[in-house]
Amino acid sequence: MICTLCAPAAADTAVWLDCRPALPFYCANIHIGCAGRSKLATEPFSLSFNVYAALHREGHAPVPLSVTHSDGVSVFRAFAGPDWVRVVRREGYDVFDFSQRIYRAGSALMTRGTCRHSPGPIARPSRSSP
Repeated sequence: MICTLCAPAAADTAVWLDCRPALPFYCANIHIGCAGRSKLATEPFSLSFNVYAALHREGHAPVPLSVTHSDGVSVFRAFAGPDWVRVVRREGYDVFDFSQRIYRAGSALMTRGTCRHSPGPIARPSRSSP
């Protein structure tokens, strides 16, 4: 298990990624364009992790996540549901590509975009109960 997203940081500092969707709305499928465009707008979010992981959106409580790292890919999964974010580092860059799947009203919706390390160290988030 190798964390390809981790920048050198002190043990009490979390890694933060600021993520921006490339699409304005979620889609049923993003593998070829945006098939099945929904009315649900995408929004920027941040991922934080060290000992604990969380997804942060402005105006919302942090969502606790589990995170696994394998073969240069990190997958963040919500404890309270099936939603996930998959993050892959672009070769040679401090830029990461993400794909995200959420489930709303019985439908799977997807988006994609890019993430970057947040500038400067930020204190590790406190653990929220999953």
